[in-house]
Amino acid sequence: MSQSLNPIRYEWKDIPWKQTQVKVFKLQRRIYRASQSGDVKRVHRLQRLLMKSWYAKCLAVRRVTQDNQGKKTAGVDGIKSLTPAQRFKLIGSMDFKSKSRAVRRVWIPKPGKAEKRPLGIYWLVESEGWKFSDGDLKLLRHAETSIHRHTKVKGTTSPYDGKWTYWSKRRGTYPGISTRVSTAIKRQKGKSAECGLHFHMDDAIEIHHINGNHRNIKMENLTAIHRHCHDRIHGGNGNLSTLLSTHVKGQSGEEPDERKLSRPVLKPSMGGDLHA
Repeated sequence: MSQSLNPIRYEWKDIPWKQTQVKVFKLQRRIYRASQSGDVKRVHRLQRLLMKSWYAKCLAVRRVTQDNQGKKTAGVDGIKSLTPAQRFKLIGSMDFKSKSRAVRRVWIPKPGKAEKRPLGIYWLVESEGWKFSDGDLKLLRHAETSIHRHTKVKGTTSPYDGKWTYWSKRRGTYPGISTRVSTAIKRQKGKSAECGLHFHMDDAIEIHHINGNHRNIKMENLTAIHRHCHDRIHGGNGNLSTLLSTHVKGQSGEEPDERKLSRPVLKPSMGGDLHA
């Protein structure tokens, strides 16, 4: 792999993700503070720096290829999974300088001339000509649905202002989050039990069973961790899998059946020959 695609020559599993996430967040917080102070030039300069950051590209690729809930379903390109080498190649190909391509392009002839001019269509405007209804009930559009179950953000608070206590508390009260996840987040003070980082607003959170027994759903056996941390633990490279887990691969925690310990009765063959 070329030096430009992977400048530090890491293996994907050996990338210091904790250091990566901390550095990217610090840069995002600088952008937030510059925006609050009204320094537009500084905001644009820091945004360009973030777009060129190798760490930021690594986090973006991990978000799409590992943390994405629908990662097992192929998209329009027909690709549903990437190897670590392909992820590094994707990082190297991320170039934000080139112009965006139109979704659909048509050529319109110029009046009185033989040449044509291109017209790029970037999106299609939805028409309200069709309304799904059975006479009494009508399917509401997204714009017609009122917002419910949302807690307002205080003042100018932002996920990038560094107020982890506030945002971790909000994450534990989101609608749709299970009681086990919410309880684990509060007990761990908003931090992942594996990497020690606070849970961000858009992080995927999963429950990990410490002793490997999925039937044991007591809170003492459950911890809330990031989805990528969960993948690393079950891959054999996590801290929880070596320090906290008592589950041994290939062995069950049940006592052997007494009936299985008894030896089978040897019966003589038809010829009556028995070996000593």
